[in-house]
Amino acid sequence: MQSSGQSVDDPIDDGTERVLVSGIVISEELFPVQNAEVRLLPVNESYFTDEAGSFVFPAVALGSYTINVTAPNYEGNSLEIDVQAPTEGLRISLKGIPGKTPYVSTIPFTGFEVCSFAAVYSAGPIPVNPCPLGEGETTFSVEVGPDWAANVMELDWETSDSMIFATAVATEEDPDRAPGCQTGVGHDWCTAMLWGPAPLAIYSRPNDTEYAAKYAIDGKEVWPGGRNFTSWMTSNYNGNFQQEINGTFYDQCVTINRQFSVPEQWGCPFGIGVSAGIKVQYYHTTFYLQPPAGRLEDYTALPDQ
Repeated sequence: MQSSGQSVDDPIDDGTERVLVSGIVISEELFPVQNAEVRLLPVNESYFTDEAGSFVFPAVALGSYTINVTAPNYEGNSLEIDVQAPTEGLRISLKGIPGKTPYVSTIPFTGFEVCSFAAVYSAGPIPVNPCPLGEGETTFSVEVGPDWAANVMELDWETSDSMIFATAVATEEDPDRAPGCQTGVGHDWCTAMLWGPAPLAIYSRPNDTEYAAKYAIDGKEVWPGGRNFTSWMTSNYNGNFQQEINGTFYDQCVTINRQFSVPEQWGCPFGIGVSAGIKVQYYHTTFYLQPPAGRLEDYTALPDQ
C-alpha cells in the first residue's frame, strides 16, 4: 500500500491519542477499486488502495474528518466521519464512467420442462404431440461482448427431480455450432454439461483450461476470449435415483459408454421418471472487464442464497 502522508511504519508519537481507521473502496457493481487515492482531510494524509480495494490510516487523532476518494475512470466521492475510537469496515462506493470500469450483467429467464422422461440410458420428450400439459421451453441464449471476464450460469427449480444443465457457444464465424450441444455427445463446442439436484451452476473464464477440464464434454473446449459470442443454456429432465442407479450399475454403464464414445465418468447418465411440468429458472451473469473479487464459485444470482 503506497502512502503520500505519514508512513504506516512511522506513526506520529506526540502524546496524542491516535487510533486506526480503515475500510474499502468499491464500485457500485461491488468490484474492489484498486489504486484509488484515499485522502484524509484536513490532515491531508493519503493512501492508495490495494488489489482488494482496502485502505488503512494507522494513526488518526480523535476528531472529525472528511475522506475524499478519487480513482481513474470513476467519479469521486467523499465520506464524513467522526473518529472517537478505532474505526474499521468503512465502505466508500464510486460510480464508474460507462465503458471504462468493470460492470456486471445478470439476465434471468423462466423456462418450463414438461412431457419428458428419463430411463437410465435414454431421456427426452415423450412422443405426444401436442403435450396435454403445455409446451416446454428449455433453451435460453445471451449475447456476450468481447470484454467479458467471467460468466456464472445457474439453473434452479423447486422439485426434487434431477436435471441436466448444458451450455454452448456460437460465434459469428460459426453460428450453427451451439444448438447441437442439446444432444450432448460429440458436439465440438459444448463448453459445459453437468446434472444433479437443484441448484446447478457452471462457471467460465476466457480461454480457461481448468474450467474446460471440469465441465466440457471433451475436457478441452474453452470459452472464447476477446470476441463476441452467443452463450446458450439448455436443460433437460433427468428423473430421480441417478445416484442409486450408479451405485449398482456403474461398471456396466461405463462399458456401454466406451462402446458409444461417451465419457466414462458419466456412468449411468440418467435417472428414472416422467416430467409432469417443472418451472425452471435460468440466470446468466456476465462480468465485464474484471472478474468479481474472490472465488468465482462464491458468486450467485439466485434469490435468498
